[in-house]
Amino acid sequence: MDGNNSVSDSVDGSDSDSRGLLTIYDCGAAQQPPSAQLLGTLESVDASAVVDPQPTGRIVKLREEAVLECQRADRYRII
Repeated sequence: MDGNNSVSDSVDGSDSDSRGLLTIYDCGAAQQPPSAQLLGTLESVDASAVVDPQPTGRIVKLREEAVLECQRADRYRII
């Protein structure tokens, strides 16, 4: 992931353990299809980013290169 990527984290309900749809875009403004979609939970963002809460999840706009790392089954973080 480079500094232009964004991640959308959508979950049903307010339970933080809910598995949702993680959608990864190369550039959210480009209006292109997502680069990837997977089921899981985004647990933390340790890279420089702007987190925009949404009614159904959140949008994470990266400000630097980062890696989406799988911590354990269906649990991810951005480092």
